[in-house]
Formats: sequence, structure tokens, C-alpha cells
Amino acid sequence: MSKNEVSCCGVVCTDCIEYKNGCEGCRSIEGKVEWAAYLGKEVCPFYQCCVNEHGYITCAECEKLPCEMFYNVVDPNCSREEFEREFKARLKNLGREK
Repeated sequence: MSKNEVSCCGVVCTDCIEYKNGCEGCRSIEGKVEWAAYLGKEVCPFYQCCVNEHGYITCAECEKLPCEMFYNVVDPNCSREEFEREFKARLKNLGREK
């Protein structure tokens, strides 16, 4: 998996339904993902914090990982089991397995 296929928060961009349907990955669109509007944001909160505010490449560089945002920014269409599975996968993708 290349660096550009994994977003700063550990999501694999190529697994997203929006990838290649108007989105080339979080890094290429500078975190301006469509779903951020549902949170009243222009930029993904993970990208904003990680890249724009702290200058990190990924959240793995942050000593607070997993932070409150990892626990609180949840897809409302996702079951608790799906969230847990995705949460663990993202940490693994960032090299910070729990």
C-alpha cells in the first residue's frame, strides 16, 4: 500500500466508494472530503488537525493517538461493530495497533 493510498487518519482511500469518482484521495484534495459538510466543516477534522494544524503526515506522529476525535467522529450509518472493526484497522494502517 502506497503512502498516498492511506489518509492521515488511517483510512485506505482506495477502499472508499468516492475514490476515483471525483476524489483522488484525501491527500490530493487536501482533506476537503464531501462528508465534512455533514459536520459543518469544509475540511475533514482529522486532516485539519493532523496536517493543517500540526504539520504531520499521519496521526501516527501524534502522541495522543488515538485521541478523542478517533472515538467521537463516527459515521452515523455505521454499527458499533463496524466502528470497532474500522477503528482497529485504521490504527493498524497507521502502525499503532491496539
